[in-house]
Amino acid sequence: MQSVDYAMITHHGKVRPHNEDSIAVGSWIGTGTMLKPGRGIAESNWPLLLLVADGVGGHAGGEVASRISADYLSGYEFDNSDDFNLPTVLIQASRRIIDQASQSPSLWGMATTVVGLLVHPDRIAWFNVGDSRAYRIFESDLVQLSIDDVPDWDREWGRSHVITQVLGGTFSTEEIVPHVGTIPGGHESRFLLCSDGLTDMMSDTEIASAIQTSNYRTVEELLKRAIAAGGHDNISIVVATIS
Repeated sequence: MQSVDYAMITHHGKVRPHNEDSIAVGSWIGTGTMLKPGRGIAESNWPLLLLVADGVGGHAGGEVASRISADYLSGYEFDNSDDFNLPTVLIQASRRIIDQASQSPSLWGMATTVVGLLVHPDRIAWFNVGDSRAYRIFESDLVQLSIDDVPDWDREWGRSHVITQVLGGTFSTEEIVPHVGTIPGGHESRFLLCSDGLTDMMSDTEIASAIQTSNYRTVEELLKRAIAAGGHDNISIVVATIS
């Protein structure tokens, strides 16, 4: 029997007055500010979704866009194709945000990044659009799976001040090109999903040094260190062990 042991938190950080991020595990969606990490163990309902969506700062309705993406993906009935048809589903989520924005001038241009996992007994699919990240954890080392949608000149600095594609955010006919990959299932593996509120405050080396044996303690430690480093943005973290 496969199980997913997870812990997660979303927090407004130290500077921003409110939180535009959303997180999801299965059908549960978290918004606003959590005072302590949530945790649980899932053993059914495959594929299981784990997700972080970062409403893009400075855009109208970032918190609305991130919630729409979390709602849409957590409620979607994924097929059993190799990649769960994720590229098409993410394009549909982006269109849903654009359609909602077109109905309300106050939401014009709203957008969100998204990163997540779909866990199935046979395989694990990762996906992202934007600069929120997915890492695979190997003991105290990290390997980034996601691909940052940032210009080359920004990528060299390891920071994501400009994003080259998001869900929503435009009324043009040009489609997004989601990043999707799969990993074989059947063996224990551990993952970190996070918004750039974490990675802009901490390098990969610093993040790896905060990894604890417990997923709950790992989330606590990462949030504490990101806030101590300045907490300039909203911070969302999901850590999961699949066994």
